[in-house]
Amino acid sequence: MDRPIRPVEVLDGRTYRDTFTESLALISDIDFPDMLLEYTQEMMTLETAELIAPYLEHRDFSPAKIGALLGPAGEVTAWILALARYREIAGAVVPRIKRLRQAEWSLDNARKKLAKAERECQQRQANLDGVQEHFEQAMAKKQRLQQGADASKAKLE
Repeated sequence: MDRPIRPVEVLDGRTYRDTFTESLALISDIDFPDMLLEYTQEMMTLETAELIAPYLEHRDFSPAKIGALLGPAGEVTAWILALARYREIAGAVVPRIKRLRQAEWSLDNARKKLAKAERECQQRQANLDGVQEHFEQAMAKKQRLQQGADASKAKLE
């Protein structure tokens, strides 16, 4: 493969040179499988994705080709491609999820305010109903008193 040799940071935060010797030392490390198991999608930074992009795009970087030559390394290749794809998708989806959560939070707050306003409205309506009933009773009493006064006035005449 024709490419410049440059340092690449992978897995454990250490910097490795892009050479066969360095690669062999990394995958021969007894802790290498554990490092792979502990590596999650969230750990792949945008910078790491950019650094490994040229390797992922190379025609020989295929799970089938590598698996035919090195067996389980084909599965590791597929895993790396899946991580890179996840990073690509997450870059587009994560901001949308954040906006969705903010909108849900705003909606929840608005619903709480609406519920509070509805409770206040119900209390004021109940208060108004009480005042209206008192007013109707007072008007009925006034009408009775007016009728009594009119009757008394009629008797006096």
